[in-house]
Amino acid sequence: MKNSKKKTDMPELYIREYEEESCVDIIRLDPEEGERYKQYMSKECYKGYKESRWIIRAHNEGGYAATEVDLVDLLIWVKSEMPEVWEEI
Repeated sequence: MKNSKKKTDMPELYIREYEEESCVDIIRLDPEEGERYKQYMSKECYKGYKESRWIIRAHNEGGYAATEVDLVDLLIWVKSEMPEVWEEI
């Protein structure tokens, strides 16, 4: 499933993963890839592909792994639970 998500045409972000300073991407999940790999992923992950969700991907382990977080879910949580940070945005 590597490279199974489409990058946006956004400029390169100046956000880095803290430990290794690896790059961070904001990408949109591809529904076609979700169908192709459906049997290998959780129901929640498949739902994200089907809905073509935006995610933040922080690369780590020398580029061999990544942590992915749903961007909209994160923003909703920050707005609700950290209003002082939301105000900075």
